[in-house]
Amino acid sequence: MQLKVKKAFKWAHRHVDVQEFEVGDVIDTEDEDLIRVATDEGWVSKVKDAPPAIPAADPAAE
Repeated sequence: MQLKVKKAFKWAHRHVDVQEFEVGDVIDTEDEDLIRVATDEGWVSKVKDAPPAIPAADPAAE
C-alpha cells in the first residue's frame, strides 16, 4: 500500500529501526501497524491505486 505523508513523523520499525518521514513523502509499505497508526493519527493519506504501467518495448525482441 502507498501512503502520502501529510504531517512529518518518525516510525520505529521492529521497535529499533527509526525512520523519519517528511511531508510529501510516499511510503510503500505492507506494515499493518504503520498503516493503521499513521492513518488513525492523520499523518498520512492513502494513495489511490495508479493504473499499471505499460512495459517498455524490449529492444531485443525487434
